[in-house]
Amino acid sequence: MVEDRVKDIPSDERVGVYWEFHFPYMTMAKGSPIDKFIEMAGGRNVFAGTEGGDFQMPTIPGLPAGMEVSTGLPLLTVSQEAIVEANPQVIIGEFMPMSVMTKGIGKMIRGEPYQMPIGYTDKPDVNIFKSSRDEIMNRSGSSAIDAVRNERVYIFPFSMLLTSTRWPVGLVYLGKCFYPDRFEDVDPDEFHAEWLKKWNGLEYKGVYVYP
Repeated sequence: MVEDRVKDIPSDERVGVYWEFHFPYMTMAKGSPIDKFIEMAGGRNVFAGTEGGDFQMPTIPGLPAGMEVSTGLPLLTVSQEAIVEANPQVIIGEFMPMSVMTKGIGKMIRGEPYQMPIGYTDKPDVNIFKSSRDEIMNRSGSSAIDAVRNERVYIFPFSMLLTSTRWPVGLVYLGKCFYPDRFEDVDPDEFHAEWLKKWNGLEYKGVYVYP
């Protein structure tokens, strides 16, 4: 559904997208899963032409030594100046700050119960989404970026919606973020609820994309 609605958009008219992945200023280059999903939803990765593989993910506290993510992935770090210069029309921020991820991993390692405060939960904490969004929007120079000036900064659960069989749901959310006029008749939350009911036998709950 999503690809059919955006396939006629010329490449030079596609919305420019900066996707920040987990860490400040970390994104993915051409050939990455994120780059592919941006393309499928009709967007243009503003850093698709940048060489990847320069980012070494630090060790997460609480994990055994040596469990770093290796280099050579299509990950890259960019500067705030580069983002301002690229001037994306849409910014997507990963929903899970490292502080939340680290807390959850630590509890699981210790065998303690832990329910994510975001995503599929009875007690979603919207403040986590809001703080992540505010941090991106309040950076020095961000006021010059179209996405910030037009309030088109979204916090999105890549690891929850696009790395599972629910990826079509994630694509609908992206389509709505990129081209609200082309998806005026689509409510991503309703689509998500129908998907959960049909394929998982679950009722919709929680918060996934903000705002």
